[in-house]
Order: sequence, then structure tokens, then C-alpha cells
Amino acid sequence: MKILVNATNLVVGGGVQVATSFIVEAVRRAEPDIEWTFCVSRAVAENVRKILGSGWEGEVFEQNPNHIRAGKAARERLSQISEAVKPDLIFTVFGPFWKKFAGRFCGQPTAHLCGCAVGWSTHPNRLVYDKIGRIQTLKRKVRRIWDFLCLRRAQYFWIELDIAREGLKRGAGTDDAHIRTIGNTCAQVFHEAPKVEADFSGKETRLLVMGAPYVHKNFEIVPDVLAALKKQAPGRRFVFTLTAPESGNEWKNIKERAEVLGVGDEVRTVGKVVLTDCPKLYSDNHIVFMPTLLETFSATYPEAMAMRRAIVTTDLDFARSICGNAAVYYSPLDATDAAAKILRVVENPELRDNLIAEGGKVLSALPSPQEKYEQLVAYMREIVGRGA
Repeated sequence: MKILVNATNLVVGGGVQVATSFIVEAVRRAEPDIEWTFCVSRAVAENVRKILGSGWEGEVFEQNPNHIRAGKAARERLSQISEAVKPDLIFTVFGPFWKKFAGRFCGQPTAHLCGCAVGWSTHPNRLVYDKIGRIQTLKRKVRRIWDFLCLRRAQYFWIELDIAREGLKRGAGTDDAHIRTIGNTCAQVFHEAPKVEADFSGKETRLLVMGAPYVHKNFEIVPDVLAALKKQAPGRRFVFTLTAPESGNEWKNIKERAEVLGVGDEVRTVGKVVLTDCPKLYSDNHIVFMPTLLETFSATYPEAMAMRRAIVTTDLDFARSICGNAAVYYSPLDATDAAAKILRVVENPELRDNLIAEGGKVLSALPSPQEKYEQLVAYMREIVGRGA
């Protein structure tokens, strides 16, 4: 069985980690009946090589094929590779993917399995639309139509949480028989990393805000949360660490707002990080702060649980469905409430212990990286067995 793994469109965020984890597991397993072809972005290649070594070879793409003009050469190259390989199945780790793959290889219809984890498309909410305003909302709704037109080019889908199922069925014109839910988890590096208990005895509390600074992540609230913490706990210092690129407008806006509020020294960014460096980031901080307004299944939640860190996040359905009793929740747009909930964690050791214990329960119910790989491969075998 020939499978072409397409991760050429994944350049930042959790998708890079999911693709990395899957490819690493596939290479290590070396399934005797599967011939893999890996087409990946530079970001995915860098993360894979950090784990497997610089000798790992895949088809590395410098340009994102989803870019209409700049990605033309990448789309042509991908076509050439797929024509040469003649795969039984194309696995786009996460779409939407704008390229339409050719119809038949080896005399058989080639199936296309595509992951879908774009909350903007499947289950947007009023909070994110209110945040971006009318013009951007209109653009997002047009983009949503385009996303679903692209998703319709695949025949099979996988999602990480059932919250995305109904929206995907309506938008992509598919049904339950063509969708498989396979839960997210954290990469193996988090399970293998040494665990350092958070020490709250000092006067400084460090909070990690992990992820790419997409607008729905709402990282812009961080300076206001810091200002509220200064008022509520003047004797304690709080430092927020982000993973936003220093050159990006998102970070510049956050830093400017922090300076205006007089908390510029308490917010910093380490820039984009590779997967293998992530566990230490969690260990270096006391609390994981997730101000996100829209998710399908962010890996930050299980990563924090694996690293034994308390989570403070938004009181929204997707967060509660993932974390349950393993997080403290605050009113999504209320910086004062967020600060109060952070202080509650800082000042209550029993609460922290309970959160970490509950996180362990949640984590044990999720698939391991190996189990997730096995579930995905089992679904691929099933699809190929059905015929496209």
C-alpha cells in the first residue's frame, strides 16, 4: 500500500506538531506493507529532524501550496510527485488544501483523507466574530465558503473532537460514514521529558501562553490580565511568556499595549519554538494560560497536563469538553476575572494538586501518540479496502 503524506501547508501551530508526531511514528514503525512518501513544509521537516536526526529525508517544500500565486510551483511539484508515486491514498494531515489531486493512479481511484481542525469553518462562535468586527467577519465567512469548496475535494475526513462533526458534514457535503473522530494528544517528547514540580514559594509567578498568535487565540488580552494582576496582588510579580514571532504584528501590538499599561517588563516572547524545546518551556513556567476563543482540540491542554502544570482557560464548551475538572475557567473576555482565577491557583496549593491529578485522569483517557498513529493508519487501511 502506497500512502503519500501531505503536510506541505502546515507552517505554524499545532498542525506542525501533529504532522511531526505522525511522521516520526511512521518512520520508527516501518510498516512492512506500507510505502510512505512524505511531502512536508520546512517547519515540519525541522521538527522531524530534531527527533530523527538530520539524515531524515522527505520531500521538503519551501513554499506553501495553499498560496495562490507563490504556491504555484509547489502545487506543480506535488502533482509530479503524486503522479510518480501513484499512491493508493493521499493523507493531507490537515486541510483545507487548495490543490485538487488527480483522479486515478494504478488503475484505481486514489482516495484522499483530509484532517479538519479549523474551528472558523466548522463551529465559529459569536465571540470571535465580535472580536474581529464586521468587515473581517464578512471576509471570514467568504473564506469559510472557499475552505469548504476545498474540503469537498477529499472523500474522507478525520477530526479531533465531535464538536466539528456537524459543521463539517454540512459544509463539505459529507456524512458520518466518511468522518472518523480520533482524539488529539500530546507528542511523545512530553511523556519522555523529566517532570519538574512547579514551585510557588517565591514572589514571581511565570505563566506560559503557548501557540501561534492567531486572532482567535486572543493573546492580546495578556497585557490587561497583567495589569489586573498588579492591582489584585501588588506584592507579587507575574511574567507571561509567549511563543509569538518577534517580527510579527501580533507581538508588536501586545508589547505596545503592555507598555501603555506599565507592564512591558512582565511580558516577553521566545519566538517560534520547535517541538523538542517545548517541554522545557512548560517546566520553566508555573501555570499555562489559554485565553483562546475558538478551538477544535488544542494540544496545549494535554501538553500542560503531561508536564503537570495547572491550566487557566476560557469558560467555553470546547475547553470544558477537553479539560473537564482539570482547569480553572474564566469569563472569556474579562481580564479582571482571568487575573482572579490565576490568583486563585497561585494561592491554593490544594486546588493545584487537584488540577494536576484531574489532568492525569484526562490524559490517561486520551490516546497515546502510538495509539493515535495506529487509529489513523487503521482508518487508512479501511479506506483503501473500501476503494475510493
